[in-house]
Amino acid sequence: MSAKLKLPRYKPNRQKEALEHEVDLGEHAVALASSADQRPKPFFKRLYYNPRTQILILGLVLFLCPGLFNAATSIGGAGLANPRVASDSLTSLYAVFALSGLVGGVINNKLGVRLTLCLGATGYSLYMAALLVYAVRGDGTAPFTITAGAILGASAGLLWTAYGTLVLSLPTESEKGRFFGLAWACFNAGDIIGSLVLVVETADSKETHLSVAGYAVLLGLTVAGVALPWALLPPVKVTRTDGTRVISPRFPSLRSELVGMYKCLRYDPLILLMVPWWFFSNSFYVYHFNSFNLGNFSIRSRALNSLLYWLAQSIAAPLFGQLLDLQRVSRPTRAKIGVAVVGSLTMLVWAASYHVQHSFSRESPRALDYKDTDDRVYYLGLQVLYILFGVADSCWQSFAYYSIGSMSNNSRKLSYMSGLYKAFQSSGNAVFWRLDSRGIPYMRLLVITWASLAGSLVIALPMILVRITDFTTTSVRIVETEAEVLEATSYSSLAGGQHGGSPSHRQRVSSYGDADLKTEESLGVPLALRSAKLDTIEEGSDALGGLRESSARERPVTPLDSHYSDGETKRSSDETAGLQR
Repeated sequence: MSAKLKLPRYKPNRQKEALEHEVDLGEHAVALASSADQRPKPFFKRLYYNPRTQILILGLVLFLCPGLFNAATSIGGAGLANPRVASDSLTSLYAVFALSGLVGGVINNKLGVRLTLCLGATGYSLYMAALLVYAVRGDGTAPFTITAGAILGASAGLLWTAYGTLVLSLPTESEKGRFFGLAWACFNAGDIIGSLVLVVETADSKETHLSVAGYAVLLGLTVAGVALPWALLPPVKVTRTDGTRVISPRFPSLRSELVGMYKCLRYDPLILLMVPWWFFSNSFYVYHFNSFNLGNFSIRSRALNSLLYWLAQSIAAPLFGQLLDLQRVSRPTRAKIGVAVVGSLTMLVWAASYHVQHSFSRESPRALDYKDTDDRVYYLGLQVLYILFGVADSCWQSFAYYSIGSMSNNSRKLSYMSGLYKAFQSSGNAVFWRLDSRGIPYMRLLVITWASLAGSLVIALPMILVRITDFTTTSVRIVETEAEVLEATSYSSLAGGQHGGSPSHRQRVSSYGDADLKTEESLGVPLALRSAKLDTIEEGSDALGGLRESSARERPVTPLDSHYSDGETKRSSDETAGLQR
Protein backbone atom coordinates (compact mmCIF):
# COMPACT_ATOMS: atom_id res chain seq x y z
CA MET A 1 0.00 0.00 0.00
CA SER A 2 1.44 3.26 -1.00
CA ALA A 3 1.32 6.11 1.48
CA LYS A 4 0.07 9.44 0.28
CA LEU A 5 2.04 12.48 1.26
CA LYS A 6 -0.25 15.34 2.24
CA LEU A 7 1.30 18.73 1.75
CA PRO A 8 -0.04 21.68 3.75
CA ARG A 9 -2.25 23.90 1.69
CA TYR A 10 -1.24 27.49 1.32
CA LYS A 11 -3.56 29.79 3.22
CA PRO A 12 -3.40 33.52 2.59
CA ASN A 13 -2.83 35.82 5.49
CA ARG A 14 -6.37 36.62 6.54
CA GLN A 15 -5.24 39.37 8.83
CA LYS A 16 -3.61 41.22 5.98
CA GLU A 17 -6.68 40.68 3.83
CA ALA A 18 -8.90 42.09 6.55
CA LEU A 19 -6.74 45.13 6.98
CA GLU A 20 -6.08 45.66 3.31
CA HIS A 21 -7.47 48.91 2.08
CA GLU A 22 -6.59 51.65 -0.30
CA VAL A 23 -4.47 54.46 1.11
CA ASP A 24 -4.28 57.69 -0.80
CA LEU A 25 -0.96 59.42 -0.20
CA GLY A 26 -2.04 62.67 -1.81
CA GLU A 27 -2.02 66.04 -0.12
CA HIS A 28 -5.36 65.62 1.66
CA ALA A 29 -5.50 61.83 2.12
CA VAL A 30 -6.43 60.09 5.33
CA ALA A 31 -6.13 56.32 5.72
CA LEU A 32 -9.37 54.48 6.38
CA ALA A 33 -9.75 52.05 9.26
CA SER A 34 -11.37 49.32 7.14
CA SER A 35 -13.95 48.83 4.45
CA ALA A 36 -16.53 48.41 7.20
CA ASP A 37 -16.09 52.08 8.08
CA GLN A 38 -17.62 52.97 4.73
CA ARG A 39 -20.94 51.28 5.45
CA PRO A 40 -23.82 53.65 6.27
CA LYS A 41 -24.36 54.00 9.99
CA PRO A 42 -27.75 54.50 11.70
CA PHE A 43 -28.69 58.07 12.47
CA PHE A 44 -28.40 57.62 16.22
CA LYS A 45 -24.95 56.08 15.89
CA ARG A 46 -23.76 58.88 13.61
CA LEU A 47 -25.11 61.42 16.08
CA TYR A 48 -23.55 59.68 19.07
CA TYR A 49 -20.16 59.31 17.39
CA ASN A 50 -20.14 62.94 16.33
CA PRO A 51 -17.42 64.94 18.16
CA ARG A 52 -19.97 67.64 19.00
CA THR A 53 -22.03 65.07 20.87
CA GLN A 54 -18.95 63.98 22.80
CA ILE A 55 -18.20 67.59 23.69
CA LEU A 56 -21.81 67.98 24.83
CA ILE A 57 -21.50 64.95 27.14
CA LEU A 58 -18.25 66.37 28.46
CA GLY A 59 -20.06 69.65 29.03
CA LEU A 60 -22.75 67.87 31.05
CA VAL A 61 -20.07 66.43 33.33
CA LEU A 62 -18.84 69.98 33.86
CA PHE A 63 -22.46 71.04 34.38
CA LEU A 64 -23.04 68.66 37.29
CA CYS A 65 -19.66 68.86 39.02
CA PRO A 66 -17.53 72.02 38.69
CA GLY A 67 -20.59 73.97 37.54
CA LEU A 68 -22.53 73.32 40.75
CA PHE A 69 -19.33 73.79 42.75
CA ASN A 70 -19.05 77.27 41.26
CA ALA A 71 -22.67 77.99 42.10
CA ALA A 72 -21.94 77.25 45.77
CA THR A 73 -18.67 79.21 45.98
CA SER A 74 -19.82 82.22 43.94
CA ILE A 75 -22.41 83.34 46.50
CA GLY A 76 -19.53 84.36 48.76
CA GLY A 77 -17.87 82.28 51.44
CA ALA A 78 -19.48 79.16 49.87
CA GLY A 79 -22.62 80.22 51.74
CA LEU A 80 -21.10 79.27 55.11
CA ALA A 81 -21.65 81.21 58.29
CA ASN A 82 -17.86 81.57 58.61
CA PRO A 83 -16.39 82.63 55.22
CA ARG A 84 -12.83 82.03 56.45
CA VAL A 85 -13.45 78.26 56.58
CA ALA A 86 -14.44 78.35 52.90
CA SER A 87 -11.31 80.35 52.01
CA ASP A 88 -9.09 77.89 53.90
CA SER A 89 -10.71 74.92 52.15
CA LEU A 90 -10.27 76.55 48.75
CA THR A 91 -6.64 77.33 49.57
CA SER A 92 -5.99 73.63 50.26
CA LEU A 93 -7.99 72.70 47.18
CA TYR A 94 -5.93 74.76 44.75
CA ALA A 95 -2.61 73.99 46.42
CA VAL A 96 -3.20 70.28 45.77
CA PHE A 97 -4.75 71.00 42.39
CA ALA A 98 -1.50 72.62 41.26
CA LEU A 99 0.31 69.31 41.81
CA SER A 100 -2.43 66.95 40.60
CA GLY A 101 -2.66 68.82 37.32
CA LEU A 102 0.94 67.89 36.57
CA VAL A 103 0.27 64.15 36.77
CA GLY A 104 -3.24 64.27 35.34
CA GLY A 105 -2.03 63.51 31.82
CA VAL A 106 -0.33 60.30 32.94
CA ILE A 107 -3.42 59.04 34.77
CA ASN A 108 -5.74 60.13 31.97
CA ASN A 109 -3.88 58.18 29.32
CA LYS A 110 -3.38 55.16 31.54
CA LEU A 111 -6.98 54.84 32.76
CA GLY A 112 -8.84 56.36 29.85
CA VAL A 113 -11.05 59.42 29.69
CA ARG A 114 -14.16 57.89 31.27
CA LEU A 115 -12.55 56.51 34.39
CA THR A 116 -10.45 59.65 34.82
CA LEU A 117 -13.53 61.87 34.64
CA CYS A 118 -15.40 59.58 37.03
CA LEU A 119 -12.63 59.80 39.62
CA GLY A 120 -12.48 63.55 39.10
CA ALA A 121 -16.21 63.93 39.69
CA THR A 122 -16.17 62.09 43.03
CA GLY A 123 -14.20 64.89 44.70
CA TYR A 124 -16.95 67.41 43.97
CA SER A 125 -19.55 65.20 45.64
CA LEU A 126 -17.33 64.81 48.70
CA TYR A 127 -16.80 68.57 48.98
CA MET A 128 -20.54 69.24 48.78
CA ALA A 129 -21.05 66.65 51.50
CA ALA A 130 -18.45 68.46 53.65
CA LEU A 131 -20.27 71.79 53.20
CA LEU A 132 -23.52 70.08 54.18
CA VAL A 133 -21.93 68.62 57.31
CA TYR A 134 -20.52 72.03 58.26
CA ALA A 135 -23.97 73.64 57.81
CA VAL A 136 -25.40 71.06 60.23
CA ARG A 137 -22.60 70.74 62.80
CA GLY A 138 -20.82 74.11 62.69
CA ASP A 139 -17.16 75.02 63.32
CA GLY A 140 -16.33 71.65 64.86
CA THR A 141 -16.24 70.13 61.36
CA ALA A 142 -13.98 72.78 59.82
CA PRO A 143 -10.99 70.34 59.56
CA PHE A 144 -13.15 67.92 57.56
CA THR A 145 -14.20 70.72 55.21
CA ILE A 146 -10.58 71.75 54.63
CA THR A 147 -9.55 68.11 54.08
CA ALA A 148 -12.39 67.62 51.60
CA GLY A 149 -11.09 70.65 49.75
CA ALA A 150 -7.66 69.04 49.46
CA ILE A 151 -9.20 65.79 48.16
CA LEU A 152 -11.20 67.78 45.64
CA GLY A 153 -7.96 69.40 44.50
CA ALA A 154 -6.55 65.96 43.71
CA SER A 155 -9.63 64.80 41.80
CA ALA A 156 -10.17 68.11 39.99
CA GLY A 157 -6.71 67.78 38.47
CA LEU A 158 -7.87 64.58 36.79
CA LEU A 159 -11.15 66.04 35.57
CA TRP A 160 -9.72 69.22 34.09
CA THR A 161 -6.74 67.54 32.43
CA ALA A 162 -9.06 65.10 30.67
CA TYR A 163 -11.30 68.02 29.73
CA GLY A 164 -8.41 70.03 28.31
CA THR A 165 -7.15 67.11 26.24
CA LEU A 166 -10.60 66.39 24.75
CA VAL A 167 -11.67 69.95 24.07
CA LEU A 168 -8.40 70.68 22.26
CA SER A 169 -8.06 67.41 20.31
CA LEU A 170 -11.63 66.59 19.23
CA PRO A 171 -12.26 69.67 17.05
CA THR A 172 -10.58 70.51 13.77
CA GLU A 173 -8.43 73.60 13.51
CA SER A 174 -11.31 75.82 12.43
CA GLU A 175 -13.68 74.56 15.15
CA LYS A 176 -11.60 74.99 18.29
CA GLY A 177 -13.23 78.23 19.37
CA ARG A 178 -16.77 76.93 18.83
CA PHE A 179 -16.12 73.61 20.57
CA PHE A 180 -14.62 75.37 23.56
CA GLY A 181 -17.58 77.75 23.60
CA LEU A 182 -20.02 74.81 23.59
CA ALA A 183 -18.29 73.02 26.47
CA TRP A 184 -17.91 76.25 28.41
CA ALA A 185 -21.59 77.10 27.89
CA CYS A 186 -22.59 73.69 29.31
CA PHE A 187 -20.22 74.29 32.21
CA ASN A 188 -21.85 77.65 32.88
CA ALA A 189 -25.30 76.08 32.56
CA GLY A 190 -24.42 74.14 35.70
CA ASP A 191 -23.52 77.41 37.36
CA ILE A 192 -26.83 78.87 36.22
CA ILE A 193 -29.04 75.98 37.32
CA GLY A 194 -27.19 75.70 40.62
CA SER A 195 -27.53 79.42 41.22
CA LEU A 196 -31.21 79.27 40.25
CA VAL A 197 -31.73 76.54 42.85
CA LEU A 198 -30.09 78.77 45.43
CA VAL A 199 -32.19 81.78 44.36
CA VAL A 200 -35.38 79.78 44.94
CA GLU A 201 -34.10 78.33 48.20
CA THR A 202 -33.07 81.71 49.63
CA ALA A 203 -36.02 83.75 48.28
CA ASP A 204 -37.59 84.17 51.72
CA SER A 205 -34.43 83.87 53.78
CA LYS A 206 -33.14 86.64 55.97
CA GLU A 207 -30.11 84.68 57.10
CA THR A 208 -26.54 85.50 56.16
CA HIS A 209 -25.71 81.94 55.12
CA LEU A 210 -27.11 79.11 53.01
CA SER A 211 -29.51 76.55 54.49
CA VAL A 212 -29.02 72.80 54.83
CA ALA A 213 -31.63 72.14 52.10
CA GLY A 214 -29.61 74.12 49.57
CA TYR A 215 -26.47 72.06 50.16
CA ALA A 216 -28.49 68.82 50.05
CA VAL A 217 -29.86 69.59 46.57
CA LEU A 218 -26.40 70.44 45.24
CA LEU A 219 -25.00 67.22 46.72
CA GLY A 220 -27.62 65.08 44.99
CA LEU A 221 -26.88 66.64 41.60
CA THR A 222 -23.12 66.21 41.89
CA VAL A 223 -23.59 62.51 42.70
CA ALA A 224 -25.36 62.13 39.34
CA GLY A 225 -22.30 63.62 37.66
CA VAL A 226 -20.13 60.74 38.87
CA ALA A 227 -21.88 58.25 36.54
CA LEU A 228 -22.17 60.43 33.44
CA PRO A 229 -18.55 60.08 32.18
CA TRP A 230 -19.31 56.46 31.24
CA ALA A 231 -21.54 57.75 28.44
CA LEU A 232 -18.44 59.10 26.65
CA LEU A 233 -16.85 57.17 23.78
CA PRO A 234 -13.16 56.27 23.86
CA PRO A 235 -11.25 58.77 21.66
CA VAL A 236 -10.28 55.91 19.31
CA LYS A 237 -13.90 55.62 18.18
CA VAL A 238 -14.41 59.33 17.42
CA THR A 239 -13.93 60.79 13.94
CA ARG A 240 -13.54 64.53 13.47
CA THR A 241 -15.83 66.44 11.13
CA ASP A 242 -13.10 66.51 8.45
CA GLY A 243 -12.80 62.71 8.48
CA THR A 244 -9.61 62.39 10.52
CA ARG A 245 -9.39 60.24 13.62
CA VAL A 246 -8.66 61.57 17.09
CA ILE A 247 -5.40 60.18 18.44
CA SER A 248 -5.02 59.61 22.16
CA PRO A 249 -1.39 60.05 23.25
CA ARG A 250 0.21 57.58 25.64
CA PHE A 251 2.20 58.71 28.66
CA PRO A 252 3.71 55.54 30.16
CA SER A 253 5.19 57.11 33.28
CA LEU A 254 5.24 60.17 35.49
CA ARG A 255 8.83 60.75 34.43
CA SER A 256 7.71 60.93 30.80
CA GLU A 257 5.15 63.60 31.67
CA LEU A 258 7.58 65.72 33.70
CA VAL A 259 10.31 65.41 31.08
CA GLY A 260 7.81 66.37 28.40
CA MET A 261 6.74 69.49 30.28
CA TYR A 262 10.38 70.36 30.92
CA LYS A 263 11.23 70.05 27.24
CA CYS A 264 8.11 72.01 26.36
CA LEU A 265 9.54 74.95 28.31
CA ARG A 266 13.19 74.34 27.40
CA TYR A 267 12.82 74.08 23.64
CA ASP A 268 10.04 76.65 23.43
CA PRO A 269 11.12 79.32 25.95
CA LEU A 270 8.56 81.80 24.65
CA ILE A 271 5.98 79.77 26.58
CA LEU A 272 7.46 81.28 29.73
CA LEU A 273 5.84 84.55 28.68
CA MET A 274 2.47 82.85 29.14
CA VAL A 275 3.18 81.72 32.72
CA PRO A 276 2.09 85.00 34.43
CA TRP A 277 -1.11 84.99 32.37
CA TRP A 278 -1.83 81.40 33.38
CA PHE A 279 -0.92 82.10 37.03
CA PHE A 280 -3.41 84.98 37.40
CA SER A 281 -6.10 83.59 35.06
CA ASN A 282 -8.49 82.71 37.93
CA SER A 283 -7.23 85.06 40.63
CA PHE A 284 -10.13 87.49 40.14
CA TYR A 285 -12.66 84.99 41.52
CA VAL A 286 -11.52 85.81 45.05
CA TYR A 287 -12.44 89.47 44.68
CA HIS A 288 -15.62 88.76 42.70
CA PHE A 289 -17.10 86.26 45.17
CA ASN A 290 -15.64 86.95 48.60
CA SER A 291 -15.16 90.72 48.35
CA PHE A 292 -17.59 92.36 45.95
CA ASN A 293 -20.52 89.94 46.28
CA LEU A 294 -20.03 88.99 49.93
CA GLY A 295 -19.26 92.54 51.05
CA ASN A 296 -22.15 94.27 49.30
CA PHE A 297 -25.26 92.05 49.29
CA SER A 298 -27.59 89.88 51.36
CA ILE A 299 -27.64 86.09 50.90
CA ARG A 300 -30.59 86.10 48.48
CA SER A 301 -29.17 89.01 46.49
CA ARG A 302 -25.82 87.20 46.33
CA ALA A 303 -27.59 84.13 44.90
CA LEU A 304 -29.32 86.29 42.29
CA ASN A 305 -26.04 87.99 41.40
CA SER A 306 -24.40 84.60 40.92
CA LEU A 307 -27.21 83.55 38.59
CA LEU A 308 -26.71 86.69 36.46
CA TYR A 309 -22.91 86.28 36.56
CA TRP A 310 -22.97 82.75 35.15
CA LEU A 311 -25.76 83.54 32.70
CA ALA A 312 -23.61 86.33 31.25
CA GLN A 313 -20.73 83.87 30.87
CA SER A 314 -22.85 81.29 29.04
CA ILE A 315 -23.90 83.94 26.50
CA ALA A 316 -20.55 85.68 26.11
CA ALA A 317 -18.40 82.54 25.70
CA PRO A 318 -20.05 81.19 22.49
CA LEU A 319 -20.19 84.68 20.97
CA PHE A 320 -16.54 85.28 21.69
CA GLY A 321 -15.75 81.81 20.35
CA GLN A 322 -17.49 82.68 17.07
CA LEU A 323 -15.37 85.82 16.87
CA LEU A 324 -12.16 83.83 17.37
CA ASP A 325 -13.20 81.38 14.60
CA LEU A 326 -14.20 84.06 12.10
CA GLN A 327 -12.78 82.77 8.81
CA ARG A 328 -13.06 86.04 6.91
CA VAL A 329 -10.01 87.39 8.69
CA SER A 330 -6.64 85.77 9.26
CA ARG A 331 -5.77 84.01 12.49
CA PRO A 332 -3.18 86.65 13.58
CA THR A 333 -5.82 89.34 13.10
CA ARG A 334 -8.31 87.35 15.16
CA ALA A 335 -5.70 87.01 17.90
CA LYS A 336 -5.18 90.78 17.94
CA ILE A 337 -8.94 91.33 18.13
CA GLY A 338 -9.09 88.88 21.04
CA VAL A 339 -6.33 90.72 22.88
CA ALA A 340 -8.10 94.03 22.32
CA VAL A 341 -11.43 92.70 23.64
CA VAL A 342 -9.91 91.03 26.70
CA GLY A 343 -7.71 94.01 27.53
CA SER A 344 -10.53 96.53 27.15
CA LEU A 345 -12.90 94.54 29.35
CA THR A 346 -10.21 94.11 31.99
CA MET A 347 -9.54 97.82 32.27
CA LEU A 348 -13.24 98.73 32.16
CA VAL A 349 -14.54 96.45 34.91
CA TRP A 350 -11.65 96.97 37.30
CA ALA A 351 -11.70 100.74 36.94
CA ALA A 352 -15.40 100.71 37.81
CA SER A 353 -14.74 98.33 40.72
CA TYR A 354 -12.09 100.68 42.08
CA HIS A 355 -14.67 103.47 42.16
CA VAL A 356 -17.26 101.31 43.96
CA GLN A 357 -14.76 99.88 46.43
CA HIS A 358 -14.50 103.21 48.26
CA SER A 359 -18.04 102.73 49.59
CA PHE A 360 -17.48 99.48 51.56
CA SER A 361 -14.72 97.48 53.22
CA ARG A 362 -14.09 94.19 55.00
CA GLU A 363 -14.60 95.92 58.35
CA SER A 364 -17.83 97.64 57.28
CA PRO A 365 -19.67 95.39 54.77
CA ARG A 366 -23.12 96.12 53.40
CA ALA A 367 -26.19 93.90 52.93
CA LEU A 368 -28.02 95.42 49.96
CA ASP A 369 -31.16 93.48 49.11
CA TYR A 370 -33.15 93.46 45.87
CA LYS A 371 -36.43 93.33 47.82
CA ASP A 372 -35.56 96.12 50.18
CA THR A 373 -33.40 98.92 48.79
CA ASP A 374 -33.78 102.68 48.89
CA ASP A 375 -31.64 103.46 45.83
CA ARG A 376 -32.71 100.99 43.16
CA VAL A 377 -30.66 102.70 40.42
CA TYR A 378 -27.47 102.33 42.42
CA TYR A 379 -28.31 98.71 43.19
CA LEU A 380 -28.92 97.94 39.50
CA GLY A 381 -25.62 99.62 38.64
CA LEU A 382 -23.79 97.22 40.96
CA GLN A 383 -25.60 94.28 39.39
CA VAL A 384 -24.61 95.39 35.89
CA LEU A 385 -21.00 95.63 37.02
CA TYR A 386 -21.18 92.10 38.42
CA ILE A 387 -22.61 90.89 35.09
CA LEU A 388 -19.63 92.50 33.31
CA PHE A 389 -17.39 90.56 35.69
CA GLY A 390 -18.87 87.39 34.21
CA VAL A 391 -18.44 88.58 30.61
CA ALA A 392 -14.80 89.49 31.21
CA ASP A 393 -14.15 86.14 32.90
CA SER A 394 -15.57 84.10 30.00
CA CYS A 395 -13.59 86.06 27.41
CA TRP A 396 -10.39 85.70 29.45
CA GLN A 397 -10.79 81.93 29.78
CA SER A 398 -11.86 81.44 26.15
CA PHE A 399 -8.89 83.38 24.84
CA ALA A 400 -6.47 81.49 27.10
CA TYR A 401 -7.57 78.11 25.73
CA TYR A 402 -7.76 79.45 22.18
CA SER A 403 -4.17 80.67 22.43
CA ILE A 404 -2.97 77.28 23.66
CA GLY A 405 -4.87 75.41 20.96
CA SER A 406 -3.54 77.72 18.24
CA MET A 407 0.08 76.95 19.08
CA SER A 408 -0.13 73.27 18.17
CA ASN A 409 -2.36 70.56 16.76
CA ASN A 410 -0.44 67.71 18.35
CA SER A 411 -2.51 66.17 21.14
CA ARG A 412 0.54 65.21 23.21
CA LYS A 413 1.96 68.72 23.15
CA LEU A 414 -1.48 70.16 23.90
CA SER A 415 -1.79 67.84 26.89
CA TYR A 416 1.54 69.11 28.24
CA MET A 417 0.50 72.74 27.79
CA SER A 418 -2.93 72.12 29.25
CA GLY A 419 -1.35 70.51 32.31
CA LEU A 420 1.04 73.44 32.74
CA TYR A 421 -1.84 75.88 32.36
CA LYS A 422 -3.92 74.28 35.09
CA ALA A 423 -0.90 73.86 37.37
CA PHE A 424 0.05 77.54 37.25
CA GLN A 425 -3.58 78.64 37.38
CA SER A 426 -4.21 76.61 40.52
CA SER A 427 -1.05 77.92 42.15
CA GLY A 428 -2.29 81.46 41.61
CA ASN A 429 -5.70 80.54 43.03
CA ALA A 430 -4.13 79.09 46.18
CA VAL A 431 -2.14 82.28 46.74
CA PHE A 432 -5.12 84.60 46.35
CA TRP A 433 -7.50 82.49 48.46
CA ARG A 434 -4.83 82.46 51.16
CA LEU A 435 -4.67 86.25 51.02
CA ASP A 436 -8.43 86.35 51.55
CA SER A 437 -8.32 83.94 54.50
CA ARG A 438 -5.68 86.17 56.12
CA GLY A 439 -8.13 89.10 55.98
CA ILE A 440 -6.36 91.34 53.45
CA PRO A 441 -8.31 94.61 52.93
CA TYR A 442 -10.67 94.58 49.97
CA MET A 443 -9.06 97.62 48.35
CA ARG A 444 -5.57 96.11 48.52
CA LEU A 445 -6.86 92.86 47.04
CA LEU A 446 -8.51 94.80 44.21
CA VAL A 447 -5.33 96.70 43.31
CA ILE A 448 -3.18 93.54 43.40
CA THR A 449 -5.63 91.63 41.19
CA TRP A 450 -6.06 94.45 38.69
CA ALA A 451 -2.33 95.04 38.32
CA SER A 452 -1.66 91.31 38.00
CA LEU A 453 -4.19 90.81 35.22
CA ALA A 454 -3.09 93.83 33.20
CA GLY A 455 0.62 93.08 33.63
CA SER A 456 0.32 89.39 32.73
CA LEU A 457 -1.58 90.22 29.54
CA VAL A 458 1.13 92.66 28.47
CA ILE A 459 3.86 90.08 29.16
CA ALA A 460 2.02 87.41 27.12
CA LEU A 461 1.43 89.76 24.18
CA PRO A 462 4.69 88.98 22.30
CA MET A 463 3.99 85.24 22.53
CA ILE A 464 0.45 85.71 21.20
CA LEU A 465 1.54 87.92 18.31
CA VAL A 466 4.52 85.77 17.31
CA ARG A 467 3.20 82.24 17.70
CA ILE A 468 -0.41 82.52 16.53
CA THR A 469 -0.03 82.32 12.76
CA ASP A 470 -1.87 80.87 9.77
CA PHE A 471 -0.93 77.23 9.24
CA THR A 472 -2.50 73.98 8.14
CA THR A 473 -2.32 70.47 9.49
CA THR A 474 -1.81 68.59 6.22
CA SER A 475 1.46 67.17 7.47
CA VAL A 476 -0.37 65.01 10.00
CA ARG A 477 -1.18 61.54 8.72
CA ILE A 478 -3.35 58.93 10.35
CA VAL A 479 -2.35 55.46 9.18
CA GLU A 480 -3.78 52.16 10.29
CA THR A 481 -1.62 49.09 9.75
CA GLU A 482 -0.82 45.77 11.32
CA ALA A 483 0.76 45.63 14.75
CA GLU A 484 3.62 43.44 13.54
CA VAL A 485 4.50 45.89 10.77
CA LEU A 486 4.38 48.87 13.10
CA GLU A 487 6.61 47.23 15.66
CA ALA A 488 9.24 46.43 13.05
CA THR A 489 9.08 49.64 11.07
CA SER A 490 10.48 53.07 11.77
CA TYR A 491 10.44 56.22 9.73
CA SER A 492 13.15 58.81 9.27
CA SER A 493 12.27 62.00 11.08
CA LEU A 494 12.41 65.40 9.49
CA ALA A 495 15.26 66.25 11.81
CA GLY A 496 17.40 63.55 10.27
CA GLY A 497 16.38 64.29 6.70
CA GLN A 498 16.82 68.04 6.70
CA HIS A 499 19.77 68.39 9.02
CA GLY A 500 21.93 65.56 7.84
CA GLY A 501 21.17 63.34 10.78
CA SER A 502 22.56 59.83 10.91
CA PRO A 503 20.43 56.84 9.89
CA SER A 504 20.20 55.94 13.56
CA HIS A 505 18.22 59.13 14.19
CA ARG A 506 14.83 57.48 13.83
CA GLN A 507 11.32 58.34 14.84
CA ARG A 508 9.43 55.22 15.90
CA VAL A 509 5.70 55.15 15.33
CA SER A 510 3.80 55.37 18.61
CA SER A 511 1.08 52.92 19.52
CA TYR A 512 -2.15 53.02 21.42
CA GLY A 513 -2.19 53.07 25.17
CA ASP A 514 -3.23 50.01 27.16
CA ALA A 515 -6.69 51.46 27.82
CA ASP A 516 -7.38 51.83 24.09
CA LEU A 517 -6.45 48.21 23.30
CA LYS A 518 -8.68 46.97 26.11
CA THR A 519 -11.48 49.16 24.78
CA GLU A 520 -11.24 47.57 21.34
CA GLU A 521 -11.51 44.14 22.92
CA SER A 522 -14.53 45.14 25.04
CA LEU A 523 -16.28 46.68 22.04
CA GLY A 524 -16.04 43.42 20.12
CA VAL A 525 -13.63 44.54 17.43
CA PRO A 526 -12.76 41.49 15.26
CA LEU A 527 -9.51 39.79 16.14
CA ALA A 528 -8.13 40.44 12.68
CA LEU A 529 -8.60 44.15 13.17
CA ARG A 530 -7.92 44.38 16.90
CA SER A 531 -4.17 44.73 16.53
CA ALA A 532 -4.51 47.65 14.17
CA LYS A 533 -3.21 50.92 15.51
CA LEU A 534 -3.80 54.56 14.75
CA ASP A 535 -0.61 56.57 14.55
CA THR A 536 0.69 59.89 13.41
CA ILE A 537 3.56 59.87 10.94
CA GLU A 538 5.27 63.15 10.29
CA GLU A 539 5.67 63.79 6.61
CA GLY A 540 8.77 64.89 4.81
CA SER A 541 10.88 64.00 1.82
CA ASP A 542 12.52 61.22 3.84
CA ALA A 543 9.63 60.34 6.15
CA LEU A 544 7.41 58.99 3.38
CA GLY A 545 10.12 58.11 0.90
CA GLY A 546 9.60 61.12 -1.30
CA LEU A 547 5.91 60.45 -1.85
CA ARG A 548 5.10 64.06 -1.11
CA GLU A 549 5.87 66.70 -3.65
CA SER A 550 9.41 67.86 -3.15
CA SER A 551 8.33 71.45 -3.72
CA ALA A 552 6.31 71.55 -0.48
CA ARG A 553 8.09 73.87 1.90
CA GLU A 554 8.34 72.67 5.49
CA ARG A 555 9.35 74.85 8.39
CA PRO A 556 12.77 74.31 10.00
CA VAL A 557 12.69 71.53 12.55
CA THR A 558 13.79 72.19 16.11
CA PRO A 559 14.44 69.72 18.91
CA LEU A 560 10.90 70.45 20.09
CA ASP A 561 9.46 69.02 16.86
CA SER A 562 11.41 65.79 17.18
CA HIS A 563 10.24 65.35 20.76
CA TYR A 564 6.56 65.94 20.07
CA SER A 565 6.42 64.54 16.53
CA ASP A 566 4.24 67.54 15.88
CA GLY A 567 2.89 67.57 12.37
CA GLU A 568 2.36 71.29 12.03
CA THR A 569 3.29 72.96 8.76
CA LYS A 570 3.36 76.74 8.60
CA ARG A 571 2.27 78.23 5.31
CA SER A 572 1.34 81.59 3.93
CA SER A 573 -2.31 82.50 3.59
CA ASP A 574 -2.22 82.12 -0.20
CA GLU A 575 -0.60 78.72 -0.01
CA THR A 576 -3.14 77.61 2.57
CA ALA A 577 -6.01 78.70 0.35
CA GLY A 578 -4.53 76.75 -2.55
CA LEU A 579 -4.27 73.61 -0.47
CA GLN A 580 -7.86 73.92 0.66
CA ARG A 581 -9.02 74.22 -2.95
